[in-house]
Amino acid sequence: MRAIKFRAWHEREQKMYPVAGTLLDTVMLSTGEDSLTGYSVDQVELMQFTGLKTRSGQEVYESDILKTSAGRLLLVLWHEAAFCWDVPGLNSEGAQISFSMLEHYSFEVIGNIYENPELLPAKE
Repeated sequence: MRAIKFRAWHEREQKMYPVAGTLLDTVMLSTGEDSLTGYSVDQVELMQFTGLKTRSGQEVYESDILKTSAGRLLLVLWHEAAFCWDVPGLNSEGAQISFSMLEHYSFEVIGNIYENPELLPAKE
């Protein structure tokens, strides 16, 4: 069974934090060593751990941008209608890969949509 955990992007601070817990509509963020800060769920963007790790052990979260050994860029998304993780391609070789098939690929996390928006294709 995979661990259920989250991280959160705080837009005002422009920083990613691990989520220590939640209480009603408050998210407790680990903002430093032995330091927790509570924020409203409206103040942060929550991203769930997918249960998948890279071969080097890095955890893959929702909104991460992945790069395969073949150079394909993939974005990790939650597909609400299908209740599953989705990894649409971002570059010219943008065919979608099933999330369940992703474990068969060699890939690395190269960023996420919040800290590295420059990795996303330009909107036309």
